[in-house]
Amino acid sequence: MSFGKVACKVMDIKQSPNLENDLHSSRMICDKMYHPDFATDVYRALCNNTWIKPPDDNLDYMAEIMRGGMFKWHCSWRYAGGIVAHIRNTYYNAKEDYMDYYCQGREGEVTSQVREAFADIGWIISPDNR
Repeated sequence: MSFGKVACKVMDIKQSPNLENDLHSSRMICDKMYHPDFATDVYRALCNNTWIKPPDDNLDYMAEIMRGGMFKWHCSWRYAGGIVAHIRNTYYNAKEDYMDYYCQGREGEVTSQVREAFADIGWIISPDNR
């Protein structure tokens, strides 16, 4: 489902995978961020969690995690609020800042909707956070 004409940013990802860049680059994520409840859920999921992007050619990601070969990503609560506000400001003129999300409560909670959306762009939550 698309809400309006959202043209997502295409990031130049020559460095290690970066969840923030992938969120900005995903049309599906940008569309869902139209809804404030989903945006808040994304903020909560980014807080207190480590996200992992398994290499595309490695289906045995648990073994790879144990060897330390996974791309891991995490951020502060403030930074998480800034990511969500920036996406909503860029695509929906929301006029928000990180404080609109910071300390919402339930930081670290990952809804099934966010878990599935992140999995669709290649990110899974670290087993340490489950």
